[in-house]
Amino acid sequence: MHDIKENYILKLKSGQPVSYNFLSYTHNVNQLTHSLVHDILAEKDMLYLSSIIAAFMTEVINNAVKANLKRAFFEKNMVEITDPDDYNRLMEKFRQEAVERMSDYIPHMKEIGLRVKVTMKKTEKWFGISVANNSGMTAEELDRVKLRMDKAREINSIEEIFAEISDFSEGAGLGLIMNIMLLKTSGIGIDNFSLQSNGKITEASLKIPFSISKPEEVKKIQNEIIKNVQSIPVFPESINRVIQLCDNPKSTIEEVSGVIERDIALTADILKLANSGGFITASRVNSISKAVNIVGFKTLKQMAMASASQKIMNEHFKIYAGFWEEAYKCALYSKLLADEFKMGKESDTMFLGGLLRDLGKIILHVITPKILKKINEESGSSFSTATLEEVTLGISHNQVGADIAGKWNFSEELIQMIQYHHFPLGSGDQFKKAVSIIHLADLFVDIENRKKTYKNADVEASKLFNFQSYSEIKKIHENVMRRHKEIQDKST
Repeated sequence: MHDIKENYILKLKSGQPVSYNFLSYTHNVNQLTHSLVHDILAEKDMLYLSSIIAAFMTEVINNAVKANLKRAFFEKNMVEITDPDDYNRLMEKFRQEAVERMSDYIPHMKEIGLRVKVTMKKTEKWFGISVANNSGMTAEELDRVKLRMDKAREINSIEEIFAEISDFSEGAGLGLIMNIMLLKTSGIGIDNFSLQSNGKITEASLKIPFSISKPEEVKKIQNEIIKNVQSIPVFPESINRVIQLCDNPKSTIEEVSGVIERDIALTADILKLANSGGFITASRVNSISKAVNIVGFKTLKQMAMASASQKIMNEHFKIYAGFWEEAYKCALYSKLLADEFKMGKESDTMFLGGLLRDLGKIILHVITPKILKKINEESGSSFSTATLEEVTLGISHNQVGADIAGKWNFSEELIQMIQYHHFPLGSGDQFKKAVSIIHLADLFVDIENRKKTYKNADVEASKLFNFQSYSEIKKIHENVMRRHKEIQDKST
């Protein structure tokens, strides 16, 4: 896989097109596709587009695979897809049976030669991607697509987008509109996307210009976000001193305890965290020296950073109801998942990553409270809050949170946990496991809030932890919930 990717990258950078074919959107295809896009965007310093292109590509490729599956399903049932009566009769059965049991139809798709082909090409001015499947669209399907593309061109607000949701029964409906909105807000532009079919081949093509300009409304929001991020203070000297001492192997418990105890508020926060169940569960801790002795310097550093982050955000922004309560649940879930997957001392870093993974939402809530509220209400759809934010604001809470973490000089691992917890594949190879932990913890919290299902588990995370079915993910979730309840019961 690595050799194939490197060969393709060399060809792309030399101006040669590359292509690859597949039957279904497997983990390897997903990884290859996003890795190639990531490397080209990185070369052009355009990685801010990575999550947008990832969402776009996932939707387009899934639609191409689904179109081929539909063709195979109709052929296997010996029904003519161009017959309106037969089409409507079988479509409900297709959604209920074929989509849920795609693997049953793979042999037939292979037998009749149905494939999806991805082609990429890089020029001096743009990067082009096309996704073609050898199932032509019917005239009715083409009319529906044209109608939705025309509708998408007219939509300019989140309210208009969600007003359309209930109108669409097939995947290409809302997904197509969301993709076009992503192109609008990113600055790539609608005119750089096309979807065509000649009755035999259907091809979706996208050109990403290396010089793009975002809409003025999006620029205005992003400038406001930048101002708010810049206004956030850096960590106070007392916190920085604690961090320095914790990073120094020659530091003593007495030195570190002395610095913490001179800050009454920090002392209270550390003791509260130490007894919350997130870090210590065995016995009650009533002194800083005891806390340091039990948890060690690395964990104490995480506690100090958690305390400082929460205090700064609380003092400078109006935090919306339930934010920290949900953040602490995700933090403890992240630590418990790290324990579950035997990540050792890394589990305390996971706690901080889970606690701060939605840090950017605080800023977005200040700037666009009504839009963020609507996004959170609608995030039970097929799209993550990050994608909905990209569509409406041109930036996601992931990126805003990563910018804040960068200002506070967080480690690259923590920054990537925050930036990619909705998209683990986008993170660096050395961080994928940690990022996937935060992704799963965040997913479990959303499931409990009835915003998501186990089907929303990221492909990369599922592959990393060798999940073979949604029931296996559910079992892990149930274990985490049980252990979380035990810890909560002990700490009350």
